[in-house]
Amino acid sequence: MSDAGSPEEDEWYFGREQTRVKHELLRHYLVAFAAIIGQKWKSITFVDTFSGPWQSRSKDLNDTSFAIAAQQLKAACSQLISMGRTPPQLRAFFVEKDQAAYELLQQWIDRTDGIEITSRNADYADCIDDICDYISKDSDTFPFILIDPKGWKLPLKTITPLLQHDPGEAVVMLMTEHVRRFIGDQRDYVRATFDETFGIDDVHQWFSGIEKKDRDMAIVERYMSRLQQAGGFAYASAVQVLHGLKNRTHFHLIYLTRHHRGVAKFKDAERKAMETMESARAEAEKRSGKAAEMPLFADLPTPPSQHYDQLRREALTRMRRTIDASLENQSVGYDDLWARCMRLPLVWNRDVSDYLLEGRTQSRWQVNGMKPKQRVLKPGEGIRIGRE
Repeated sequence: MSDAGSPEEDEWYFGREQTRVKHELLRHYLVAFAAIIGQKWKSITFVDTFSGPWQSRSKDLNDTSFAIAAQQLKAACSQLISMGRTPPQLRAFFVEKDQAAYELLQQWIDRTDGIEITSRNADYADCIDDICDYISKDSDTFPFILIDPKGWKLPLKTITPLLQHDPGEAVVMLMTEHVRRFIGDQRDYVRATFDETFGIDDVHQWFSGIEKKDRDMAIVERYMSRLQQAGGFAYASAVQVLHGLKNRTHFHLIYLTRHHRGVAKFKDAERKAMETMESARAEAEKRSGKAAEMPLFADLPTPPSQHYDQLRREALTRMRRTIDASLENQSVGYDDLWARCMRLPLVWNRDVSDYLLEGRTQSRWQVNGMKPKQRVLKPGEGIRIGRE
């Protein structure tokens, strides 16, 4: 596997920059995930309900979610071994409906070692019971479930059994661009698919009163809440992934977990994936001929795009408003404030701490429970924030 950002990977992902972001997120998160989970559980089960491969350009399928997951999970096991710990057993369940894609997937499975893999050439909806049974066969396993459909038609009722497995974490893709395009469609069968996806009646009516500029965030928050409720997850977060050559959102990845430590690690992975996203978008713009030639600066790091900078500023504004509203007339635990802010795309762990400590310096509120010389607030430390 070549290093991230190599010329070889640039070729793999040219024209698929948004896929690269998803893969970078998995690459960074799964190592941290497995290193933590592997210290407590005897096995890890990775589930991919829409495996593919699709549009892969690597002869070894290294530009696919399932291959990246396998590589990173095995890398984490190697880290644990180097620390003198017993690594977890690795298990996987892959589902792919398309026959040609499944044959490529099976060829990769046949030459992959170090992981116990079960696969199905079927529609994901017909495999839910099989997946749940496979997970349950190991009473000491921790599943990570990737649900990555091509469109928005993903009935919440169908995937709920997967989300409800405890312990477990999940990442679910929301094709925001498609939802944005069709959420106002009046045709009965289209409206019915949205009702099934969100698991509530008349979703169209719920979003009709929201201004267009706020609709994406409202859609994501609503969907994230529905997934969280269906699976009984304590925490959720959303990652915003942009088009390669367009200044608009292509999809969101919804992360679901029951422990704050997972959120912290996932947010670190999101931040790194966003750096990759902006580099990939800049490279795509350059190769498409849209970027102005700047030979004197060709070797300098690519700065974030103005559009990304704007999104980041808007995210921090939403974070500040969330905190200010939460602290208006009451004392609030830092863990609660942090969890609310971590739901927002493009808001990092340090942003919440910095804003609250800045407010303390300005005497806007008190921060109680900090240790002497503590400079960064973290969840799980019993810290509370209150107005002066």
